[in-house]
Amino acid sequence: MSVRESSKERRRQSILDAARRMLAKGGYRALNVRALAKEADVTLPTLYNLIGNKEKILFELAAQTMRVIGQRSFTPDTFDPDDPFTFIDSGIAVSADLFAEQPDFYRSAFVAVTFADNQELFWSPQSMFVQGGAEIPTRCCRAVADAGMLEGRFSPSALGMHIFQGVRGALRDWSVGLISLEDYRRWSLRCGYAGLLLDAREPLRSGLLERLAALYEPPQ
Repeated sequence: MSVRESSKERRRQSILDAARRMLAKGGYRALNVRALAKEADVTLPTLYNLIGNKEKILFELAAQTMRVIGQRSFTPDTFDPDDPFTFIDSGIAVSADLFAEQPDFYRSAFVAVTFADNQELFWSPQSMFVQGGAEIPTRCCRAVADAGMLEGRFSPSALGMHIFQGVRGALRDWSVGLISLEDYRRWSLRCGYAGLLLDAREPLRSGLLERLAALYEPPQ
C-alpha cells in the first residue's frame, strides 16, 4: 500500500471510529454527517469523498462487524464430531459475545440500520448484511452435514438462512431494549438448535433436544 493510500485508509478509519463513539454515546439519532466530520476532524467534502453519506457509513460499520464475527467463529476444519456443540455454539452465539464488549454501540448501530432510509442496502436477500449474517450458521450447518450428522433433507444454506432470520428477530428485540443481552444469547442458541433439529440424526438430535430443554428453563 502506498503512503497516500495508507493515509487515506487511516482517515477513513478515523471517521468510522468517530461514528462508533457517537452512536455509543448518543444513540442512532446522534449520528449526522456534519457532527461526524467535526468529531473526526475532517472537512465535510473529505468525509463524503472517503466514505459517503450516513448510510454508507453505517454500511461500513456493519461490514466491519460482520468481518469480526466471521474471524471469531470457528472454521470448519476445527469441527470435532465428538464435541459438536463447541463448534455449533461458536457459530451461533459469537455475535452475543461480541456485542457484550460494546453494547451501547452495537444496540444503536442496529437500530440505525433498521430505520435507515435505504432498506435495500441492508435488508435485501442479496445484501451484505443478510448474506454475511447467514454465512456463519450456514458454515456451521455445512460442517455438521459433512460429518454425517444431518439427514440432508435441507441444504446447509437453507438451514443457515432459517437460523439467521430467527437470530435477526432476537437482535431486533435486544436493540430496542425488549430483552437483555443474555436473553439474546439464549434466543440465538434456541434458533440454532431448533434449525439443526429440523434435519438432525442421532445422536445429535438427542443432544439438541436436551440443550433446547435446558434453554427453555427459567434462568436461575
